[in-house]
Amino acid sequence: MTENVTQQHRTLKAVVMILGALIVISLGVVLTTIAIRASEATDSGALPPPAEPMPGHPVFFGDVRVIIPNGARVLQMTVSGDRLLLLLEHDGGRRIHAADAGSGIYLGTYHLTPEDQAAP
Repeated sequence: MTENVTQQHRTLKAVVMILGALIVISLGVVLTTIAIRASEATDSGALPPPAEPMPGHPVFFGDVRVIIPNGARVLQMTVSGDRLLLLLEHDGGRRIHAADAGSGIYLGTYHLTPEDQAAP
């Protein structure tokens, strides 16, 4: 009878040790995954684009560079449809710089000219 009890104890001991090892390994995997995901979020500096655009929300387009003339000062900025309109002050004059809001591509400039300087 002692042999039977000893065998059961050995089996139970083995099962407990295996389950304990599985718990430790699982905890390590969970903590490693959390650490990796946390470091990825802080390293990128930007939010990833949404999987699908949500109705009523803007579509993610990334970082867009809009080139303005050197020395120009942006007085006002507005979005109209798919256009980005910048009111610039440059060399004492004002003009409206138009760019595509999604890509930043230059579309044109509206020169604001006083009436007495306008050519017919």
